Amino acid sequence: MTLSKYPLLTGRELTAVHRWASGIANALEAAVFVYQSEEQQRVLMFHSIPDDCWDEDRSQFEILRNLPSVADNKDLLAGNRLNAWSVRKRWFDGLLLEAYEGRLPWKQLDFVIAFHPGTITNPRHLSAAIEGEWKAVQSQEESNNSRIQSHAFVQQVTQDFEELTWLRGVSQQFGDAEVHCSIHELARIQLPLLRNVIKSEFVAFVPAIALDSKTDETSGSRIVYTGDGLEDWNRLLDFLRFSEHQGSEGVSVFNVQTAGDVFRDYPEFRNCIIARIEKHGRAFGCLVAMNKKLEFLGESPEDFLCIDPNGFQFGTFEAGLLSSLAIILASHATNSELFREQESLLTGVVRAIINAIDAKDSYTCGHSDRVASFAKSIAAQMGFDPKECEKVYMSGLLHDVGKIGIPDSILSKPGKLTDEEFDTVKKHPEIGFHILKHLKPLEYVLPGVLHHHEAVCGMGYPAGLIGEAIPIYGRILAVADAYDAMTSDRPYRRGMPSERAESILRQESGRTWDESVVQAMLRCIEYGTVNAHSSTNPELQGLAIKVSETQSMRVVSH
Repeated sequence: MTLSKYPLLTGRELTAVHRWASGIANALEAAVFVYQSEEQQRVLMFHSIPDDCWDEDRSQFEILRNLPSVADNKDLLAGNRLNAWSVRKRWFDGLLLEAYEGRLPWKQLDFVIAFHPGTITNPRHLSAAIEGEWKAVQSQEESNNSRIQSHAFVQQVTQDFEELTWLRGVSQQFGDAEVHCSIHELARIQLPLLRNVIKSEFVAFVPAIALDSKTDETSGSRIVYTGDGLEDWNRLLDFLRFSEHQGSEGVSVFNVQTAGDVFRDYPEFRNCIIARIEKHGRAFGCLVAMNKKLEFLGESPEDFLCIDPNGFQFGTFEAGLLSSLAIILASHATNSELFREQESLLTGVVRAIINAIDAKDSYTCGHSDRVASFAKSIAAQMGFDPKECEKVYMSGLLHDVGKIGIPDSILSKPGKLTDEEFDTVKKHPEIGFHILKHLKPLEYVLPGVLHHHEAVCGMGYPAGLIGEAIPIYGRILAVADAYDAMTSDRPYRRGMPSERAESILRQESGRTWDESVVQAMLRCIEYGTVNAHSSTNPELQGLAIKVSETQSMRVVSH
């Protein structure tokens, strides 16, 4: 089959003509020439079945192939056109072939059917055979078209379903995603799903830092991608930097069919979508989809000619999905940055408060940090997840914030407190609660701040709660606070050795302090995740502190 350089027919139309011409050539053992009368008057296709039956006349139909079509016949141009499916004999100067010419009633196609010299042919029968073969081809084409359309419909429904499923999944994931979750982690989850929906060879998230690091050999390691077909990340980065000046802001779509210059120096790429991830002037990077996968809906080789040219290109559908994900990622990244800024500000405020507490009493300087660290270790030992451990830690940092409201003369008194002074000190959990209760981001610390001096026997303060009625943060902080209080130096005494403090914890386990928390604390000490702060002077080894339920509360409170 020989095609003209610029055919006017689509692939599907060429398929139909091909089937008709090959069918006639087979049935009549003839040579069939099809011309496109308005396209250079050249042969569109030629069939000869069987090929070897024309060896003797090869030179003759080489001449015939290069003759003008029947549209060039003066009689036809004068208006003496053939009726549909009618044929008439035609003589060609210098040729001995038995030839008939005619016109298909479709797309202005002319044809010549040539037989061996001496072949007896009835024009009426020939017309009937030609018409019958064409109707058979048309019937087959209608069947094939219906089949392909059915496949296309099923594919479109499947694609729509995949799109809705993907969009729903994206919406749910980002709705559930923690603000701490990085844009890389989210991209790593979503890109494989997106690639499957848009039928791309590979999809990648390229962070802004990778595009900016022109000489950094590790730029490729920062890229999150799924798929195959790319061996050199530097080629992709070079392409993105080059195409950045070729496309528009937001989303750019390049297909080699319409933007060949973009791919001139990058033959490994033929299609590309670039969706920039940016918000409020802040650029986070871009999403890139490269090389549209070929979709073939047919079942036979001839169906290959029926492929929709748009199937080789990225279009608005694919660009829209990439744009949607880019917008969501940009929003998440922006929210994460805002959250980190607020978190940093909040941490600064907390640190300022702690410093203010330490400034009031040099002897308890660092106490809040140590209690927070001890409490976090206890929580981890008890099986709390990392997020809860951080909350326990923050509760520990702020557990004594209420001491800001306690007079310095009491906090720094170099001796034991009177009952009246002790009653004043006992107010600091409630003072701290009232200081922090208006800070919504810190509302989770309130139970620990308010109840870290409760005793499981009910003799603690301020509420006198018993057992598990005491919030778990309060029970954890009570043990951490007591251990640091016993092992740290105070104005009226030196800190005791860790062994003595451990003994007191065991003695009061189940009475003053929660037994499971005490056991967790002892394991932390054993494993070395908790270390006493005291200066263990040998002269203090024999120091004994009588501990009763009430007196032990005095030790841990001051």
